[in-house]
Amino acid sequence: TTTSGTCFTDGPGAHGNNERCTINVLRNGFLSVVGPFVIETCCDYFTVGTSTTRLTTPAQLNNRAVVAGTPLNWRSDGSVTNAGFTICASSTMAPTLAPTAAPTMPLCSAAAVSSAFFSVSAAVPVQTCQNGAGPTTAAEGTCFTTTS
Repeated sequence: TTTSGTCFTDGPGAHGNNERCTINVLRNGFLSVVGPFVIETCCDYFTVGTSTTRLTTPAQLNNRAVVAGTPLNWRSDGSVTNAGFTICASSTMAPTLAPTAAPTMPLCSAAAVSSAFFSVSAAVPVQTCQNGAGPTTAAEGTCFTTTS
């Protein structure tokens, strides 16, 4: 959990193959990567809104302004899996310091919060989560967690 915003993650361990999620931005803010961020930069990526620019590094995501109503899309390919990511948002830009430890969050469950920056929805049919439990509803997305 964080003290100044809401986070989303692919969960503990490696992200899955062929993950497809849309993270809906609920209010204006700035993104920040927390903890390790390890994805396959050739083939796994985020996009913002209708842009086709692939965001694959913390430098491309840290302090990126996001606007309420804009989707943030996550895609992974079907080959290599890596450690994954946790991304948070706050109403102010983060200082440019070394990454902090990632918050501990359960896999594939969503917490209802009134001050949330994100909601997560599946962009393709829901797949089984890495831990085999699967999300409890399609609205919880594919192996993503929201928390405040």
